[in-house]
Amino acid sequence: MSLPNVMVIDDDPLVGEALAEGIGDRGGACRTFTDPRRVTEQDWSWAAFAVLDLQLGEQDGPQLLRRCRDLPNRPRLILVSGFDPMVLDASARAARDMGFDVAGSIPKPIPMARLARLLVADAPSGEEPLPDSVQRIERDLLAEAIDRHEIDLAYQPQYDLRTGDLVGFEALARWESPALGGPVPAERFVAAAEQFSLAGRLTEHVVAHAATDIARWARRGFRSRVSINLSGAVLDDATLVDRLRRLIGSERGLRERITFELTETAAARLRDTALETLVRLRLAGFGLSLDDFGAGQNRFDRLIDAPITELKLDRRFAERLATEAGPRIVQGLAAYAHALGAKCVAEGIETQAQLLSFREAGCDIGQGWLLGKPMGPRDFDRAMFGQPR
Repeated sequence: MSLPNVMVIDDDPLVGEALAEGIGDRGGACRTFTDPRRVTEQDWSWAAFAVLDLQLGEQDGPQLLRRCRDLPNRPRLILVSGFDPMVLDASARAARDMGFDVAGSIPKPIPMARLARLLVADAPSGEEPLPDSVQRIERDLLAEAIDRHEIDLAYQPQYDLRTGDLVGFEALARWESPALGGPVPAERFVAAAEQFSLAGRLTEHVVAHAATDIARWARRGFRSRVSINLSGAVLDDATLVDRLRRLIGSERGLRERITFELTETAAARLRDTALETLVRLRLAGFGLSLDDFGAGQNRFDRLIDAPITELKLDRRFAERLATEAGPRIVQGLAAYAHALGAKCVAEGIETQAQLLSFREAGCDIGQGWLLGKPMGPRDFDRAMFGQPR
């Protein structure tokens, strides 16, 4: 796939030349600028992407964006900098607040392969554009998919970082829709479930599926815990806990092997019924994990209100481990989790160096492609029991 039109704004001419050569070798066109004042409205309209260095001499990157925020045609942004990744993250949030579409951010030096992957990602999520049929999920279709058990689970393993023992799995919902012609991204059908007030039914379906698998594994001598994502849309449902208790039955040992992962954004909105729901889930024996910690902008006092058993670090901390401050930040967050009486879970582990750093920082549990990819039912049974289901 050829690359699109790209504008590179970097005060180092060698960086511009190197990126222009790499983009050209991949079939793209590139315009480079060392002085942001020379970038015209026509340049902004011409480019599909703008690779913007945050440090540009007298005018920094955010200043340039503020000057150009009202232009009618603006490219997608890829922010680059030699600063700490935390500065890149903050700059990306500021650019989005100005109305820009930020495709991603890359610390310097810029790997051309990584840049190229961002440049061919047309969808804002970095995925290939979805078929129109998938983008227009209808309520009845999703409800039928839940009732017909079209939505299955894949399991990604989690390991104790100190002992290396397999300690559990995260359950990931997967929908292979015959009506829509193939797989539907989870974020799409979960968002649709929340929009159509089907989040409760979807949650019950996933919990029932996971509980059945846990019981089946136990009959074969394999006892394991499973983490399940819990939509913030169901937290205000005062009947949720009672329905889950009836669904799973009276066996407390089974409930204790299920941990609900709550997004940080949802936890920060805890009020009244939502907080009561979390307390009742814990009283029923379920675990609670605060997922994607560090991805939001939430107050710590609200997070402390949630009776969590796990604090799960956002995957961006895996990249931050390569910085000078990164390991110290992770160590502090692990200590914070332990002070709450919770375990610290690291996700997004893709390299041996990240694994060792998380372990040395005091994290308890880890998951990521280095440790194991999500496994569908047949692959799971083959890996665990030596034969497919």
